[in-house]
This record gives sequence, structure tokens and C-alpha cells, in this order.
Amino acid sequence: MGLFKREPKPDVDETKETIAQGSSWTQGRAYLAIGSAAAFWGLVLCGPAALVVSALGAGEQPAVAQVDVQPGLSVQQQEAGEYAAAYVAAWLDATKDDPGELAAYIDTSQLRKITEQAWKYRDLAVSSIAPADDDGLITVTVAATVAEPAVSEEEQEPTEVWQRRYFMTVIRATEGGVAAVGLPAPVAAPEQLTDQVTLKYPRTLATTSPAMTTVQQFLLAYLTGNGDLARVTSPDSPLRPVDPAPYAAVTVTQAAVDVDPSETPATGEQVRILATVELVNVADQQLTATYALTLNGRDGRWEVSAIDTAPVVNETSTSGSAPSTSTPAPLPSPTTTNTN
Repeated sequence: MGLFKREPKPDVDETKETIAQGSSWTQGRAYLAIGSAAAFWGLVLCGPAALVVSALGAGEQPAVAQVDVQPGLSVQQQEAGEYAAAYVAAWLDATKDDPGELAAYIDTSQLRKITEQAWKYRDLAVSSIAPADDDGLITVTVAATVAEPAVSEEEQEPTEVWQRRYFMTVIRATEGGVAAVGLPAPVAAPEQLTDQVTLKYPRTLATTSPAMTTVQQFLLAYLTGNGDLARVTSPDSPLRPVDPAPYAAVTVTQAAVDVDPSETPATGEQVRILATVELVNVADQQLTATYALTLNGRDGRWEVSAIDTAPVVNETSTSGSAPSTSTPAPLPSPTTTNTN
């Protein structure tokens, strides 16, 4: 059929990022009931017991390079995450005529059938890593966008669609090394939170405010290279422009603040701002983004001291809590659309 021909295997080093919890950018992913894909998974998963036995005793698995410790994850969890990502990549790449690197992870003789055409996939990444149990087993979920066939009512011939899929793997990690336990298993996507989140920016920042001027000048210099970033940032700020500059134009369309900023702020005065901006590159491609910023007053003027890692959230933004009396600042709902 030619739908699932091999694509260059993603660089496994790019999958080293480990995320403690499931990604929040999975809203609205519909799952198609595809018979051909289901048949493949069913055939591959035959006989996993023998794989578990062989993997638990494996001592000749490929070595995994030491990875830097990330906050909240142990070294073993990180090694398991990196190993699981490479394992899933090899599993998706394997074909009947060319098992590829899959034999480095499991005994492929235990598989009753392997697909004749490799699965096409992209954007492979670790979605979640569970703590190790008493036996040193770590459950790692790996996500990948996989090409699958879909047949519409109007068209009889299947067309290729890209679906975000999640694969649960079990990795045994000890001081002596790591090993795969069984085969990857397709699982449902992480549950999308439905709790309403309100942000603590109850006031709209006037376009004539000196704080707004600082925000506009800062984002222009930061994203386009047009202007002196040092003039609108605090002296001790580590902020530097994005290089090379990705955009040709930046427009602040709306900004909300936690408190009304002074026209001539005293030194040490602070305001938190959530700015919605429109970005345009030289090819006239456009994006809308939000920046959470902290501004500090110094000598009667506002300066950006930080790009906040997260906006300020009301304490009442939890399930079942009373609604906030503050007007939520604009925050577009995250969705993922890949048109490639």
C-alpha cells in the first residue's frame, strides 16, 4: 500500500527531555478505530511472557550514557526515560526484513510477526516517567505522532493521517544497567484537565501607560533585535535577545496587570504583566503568544526584570472552588495542530 514507508529515524538524543507528568498540549486529539493498526498491535503483542523473562535476566543490553539530573527525577528515572524512547523508536522502525536495532533491546525470535513496512512517525518524546517500584521497574510512557490510514465515507481509498499516540513501556533500571521488560503497549492519551484556571491579572493595562511602553520596547528588542534590550531591563537581569531574531514585527494587542502601575514608579515598586502579542516573520507567517513579565521600578521608570516561567494563578483556580471575582486575563487554550 505504500502508506507506512520508512522515514529517517529521529535523532534519539533529541528525546532526552523527560517530563514528570503528561503533556498538557494534547487537547482535542481524536482517536480513530483503525482495523489495520489494531491488527498490527495484536500480532506484535503475542507471546510477551517470554520477552519479560528474557528481559529481566538481560545483561548485555546496550549501554545508556549518563544523563544530567533534572529536578524531581532520579538518575535511574532519567536513564529509563532515555532508554524507553530509543526502544520505542527501534520498535516502530523494525520490519520483517530488517529488525534494525530492536534486537538490541529484546529477543526478536519471540515475536510471531513483524510488520513488512516500517511505521512512519515523528516528534517522539517522553511523556511521563513513574517512580521505580521495589523491583526496580519503571513505567515510562513515550509519545509519538504516527502516520495511520483512515477511510472517509466520501473516499474509498485510505488516506494518511497523523495521530498522536502514546506507548507505555516498562524498564528495569538498577545500578548494573537498564533493560526492557516486555513490549511497548499503546495506551490512551493523558487525561485533559477540565478545571477552569483564572489568572491573577484583574486590571487592563492602558496603552498610554509607561509600563506598556516598556513592555512594547522590551518585546521588540527581545524578538526582532530592533532596539537596545539593556535600556528596558534591570541592570542585574540575565535576559538577552533571541538570536538570530525570529520575527520582523511584534505588536502588543492586550496587556493585563496584577496592580495598577504608577506613572513614575518608586525604586523597588513591582508589577506583574500578562501581555498578548502578535508575531510576524519575514515570510508574513503569524503567531499569537502570551508573555508573563515582571517589571520593577527604578529611578522613576519601569524595567523588565524577568520573563516569568508561569503566569500568576488565583488560589481559587481549583476544581469545585468558588469562582474568582477577578476578571481572567486572556490566555488562549493550548491546542496542537501539525500541518506538515
